[in-house]
Formats: sequence, C-alpha cells, structure tokens
Amino acid sequence: MADPASLAGRVVVVVGDEAARVGEMVRVLVDAGARVAGFVGDPASDAAGLTEMVAELFHERPPEPSEDAPESV
Repeated sequence: MADPASLAGRVVVVVGDEAARVGEMVRVLVDAGARVAGFVGDPASDAAGLTEMVAELFHERPPEPSEDAPESV
C-alpha cells in the first residue's frame, strides 16, 4: 500500500464482492486520511449504481476555466 501520508485527501473507491473485505479496506484507507467509499457488487453489471454512488459522494468538481485563462495544449 502507498505511504499513508500520500493518501491524505485522496478519493478512493473500493469495489469488491465481499462486504467484509471491502469494509476492512475502507477502514484502513480512512485511517490513512483518504476519502473513501465502498461498493459491494459487480461494477460491470451495476455500472449505473456505481456511477451514481460516486457522483453523490464525491460531487466536488475542479473549477471551470475562466475565459481569461490560457487554453491548455
């Protein structure tokens, strides 16, 4: 696992089919300072549910570029 200090403020989504294992990994990552969500299920068959969960929990978006800002290349 990455150095816990490097996880501070990071967003992590843990996906798995075993609730206990997902929960334990979420706990470890939260203790390391990450913003974490756990999804128990198959992301291939419930992609809409996973997408909705991520959007609801981590809805913060980077600011829109201003008209005065130079365009990226």
